[in-house]
Amino acid sequence: MMEQKTQPDPTKPWCKVCRDHTPFQEKIERSENHTGYSYWCKHCDETQMYIPRQMATAGKISFGIFAFTPLFIGTAYALSENDLKKIYLAVGIACMGACISFWINHRYSNWRKWAKENGYVEE
Repeated sequence: MMEQKTQPDPTKPWCKVCRDHTPFQEKIERSENHTGYSYWCKHCDETQMYIPRQMATAGKISFGIFAFTPLFIGTAYALSENDLKKIYLAVGIACMGACISFWINHRYSNWRKWAKENGYVEE
């Protein structure tokens, strides 16, 4: 049985299945150049959790990197080459980037909806 819901906190790992800040296990993944941390829910068969504030920031940054930048650079290049096919390619890459950004923002939106239902007021 789940305990009483906790206060929403955008800096704590959140489980999308339990819809709460549940107890978690932190896993550290190290490689030669990078150390990564992941969080796994102890309530629902080890579902990977995420930190909402990181998702909000990542969504904004990813839109700029994956959508706007390819569109801007690709369009400028296509216009300099006077080749309409390259504009189509740039728009296609930008659309894929927008989809990635939407997915990241959707994860944050799920938490924000839950947080507002539980009395969270955004800063």
